[in-house]
Amino acid sequence: MKTSNMKKKQKSKNESEDNKFNFDNDYFIGTSDNKKEKINENGKSNKKHTSDTFGKLHEENKVNNKKIIEKERKNARRKMITRIVLLVLILIFIFVCLAISPIFNVEDIEVKGNSKVSSERIISVSEIKKYKNMFLFKKSSATKKILQTESYIESVKIKRNIPNKITIYVEEREPILQIKLEDDTYVYVNNQGYVVQFSENKLDKVPVIKEVETDLINLKTKENTIRLNENDLNSIGIILKIMSIMKDYEIDSYIEGFDISNTDDLIIFLNQKNKKVHFGSCSDLNTRILYLKKILEDTKNEKGEIFINGNLNDDYIFFRKEV
Repeated sequence: MKTSNMKKKQKSKNESEDNKFNFDNDYFIGTSDNKKEKINENGKSNKKHTSDTFGKLHEENKVNNKKIIEKERKNARRKMITRIVLLVLILIFIFVCLAISPIFNVEDIEVKGNSKVSSERIISVSEIKKYKNMFLFKKSSATKKILQTESYIESVKIKRNIPNKITIYVEEREPILQIKLEDDTYVYVNNQGYVVQFSENKLDKVPVIKEVETDLINLKTKENTIRLNENDLNSIGIILKIMSIMKDYEIDSYIEGFDISNTDDLIIFLNQKNKKVHFGSCSDLNTRILYLKKILEDTKNEKGEIFINGNLNDDYIFFRKEV
């Protein structure tokens, strides 16, 4: 009996041990995500299913993050738009307050830099009114009106001096040449070929130009600023160079006028014994004017014509005395 009991105990112990280490039907606790992983019949775990699940969760997280970022951007845009609208409303409110406040009504208008055109004329042309709010007129519009109407005015700058003063700064054109017309009137022109005035009076010590192409008689009644045509502008450019070089050689005070009817033979009229200079095509200006200065020094008391219009290397430079 004892032997039989011992065999039963031994058999029961063996069955208990076999059951304890049977891997075919057991489950283990995973170390990464604390989920149970079943071991299949071949002893391999079902890891593919876990990897697919993790991938899906990752994609879902990416989509959710993208939605959150997009929502934050939309909120930021709304805030920015709201701020801009508020700023515009504030600026409009400030402008309205300035426009209706009598504190900013113009009490004084001052013009600076003018000598040829009166201050009253400039203020009238600008259409800036006293006792009107200083913010209700456009400076660009007033500037344009002055420049288009007054040919003497070259540039304009308007400044608002808060609370109630306007200052108009102008720069005037200076007439350095005058054109004699067929009706014996004169047109004053500045160094850029702009007509600054039509007048019956001849300016002193300002050279006279004869025979221009621009039809100035028919333009005399034109209110807007007038400029000479391109050919006359080119001729004036040459004249200005001659005047500048003659000034360097201290003989510019002799200049009486110019005849630009023939661009290949510019003629200069001098007040030294009514001399007439055939200047040619105006090449080698410095050399020609040096010859001119020497001849003037040698013929101070003689009337006649000076010829420096040829080729300086081949032709003669000479003075022909008036008989």
